[in-house]
Amino acid sequence: MAEGLLPGDVVAVRVLERHPWGLDVAVAQRSEQIGFVEPNMIGDGHLAGVEEFPPPGRVLDATYLGDTEQGLLRFSLNPADRP
Repeated sequence: MAEGLLPGDVVAVRVLERHPWGLDVAVAQRSEQIGFVEPNMIGDGHLAGVEEFPPPGRVLDATYLGDTEQGLLRFSLNPADRP
């Protein structure tokens, strides 16, 4: 559960790992809050592959989309999702 976050909030996230299924990220100010970004939510969703995803360590602005049923935090890096 995202403590202190509401869907639509824009927060800084740090990329932890890249995978074919997306990015593992941590909220920059609360590293214990771990979430993910699906590939279609990275940039404009037109990246060719993992090698084009932002690298581990990069800090990016992300829109919090809410939690999954399993309690995982979902984020988008797509500018169209920003308020």
